[in-house]
Amino acid sequence: MKRSDLELWLELSRYGKPRSEKYFAHWVKSALSGPELLKNNPTKLRTKAGDTILRDYKTCLQAIITAVREDDSAFLRTLADSLDALKANDALPKRDPTNLLSHAYVAC
Repeated sequence: MKRSDLELWLELSRYGKPRSEKYFAHWVKSALSGPELLKNNPTKLRTKAGDTILRDYKTCLQAIITAVREDDSAFLRTLADSLDALKANDALPKRDPTNLLSHAYVAC
């Protein structure tokens, strides 16, 4: 299924462009929630998507562990700043009508 321009706009406005702070924070949050996704849907574990979810989880966890072991405060600071940027951009708590109507349009 081809994604609409509206869906792409929603994703970019919410999570940012690739390599941006918001995108990094979204990737970390998604990667760390991967095992929970697989636990709730065990049939995905044996698929290519399941392999990707587990690979992202291990990569993310290893990056965080390495940063802590090597006292890489720059990585951890970047992660903290990225999470703040993602949180500040969350349109749902702001009740932004444009985003709310766009989400409703995509969902219906």
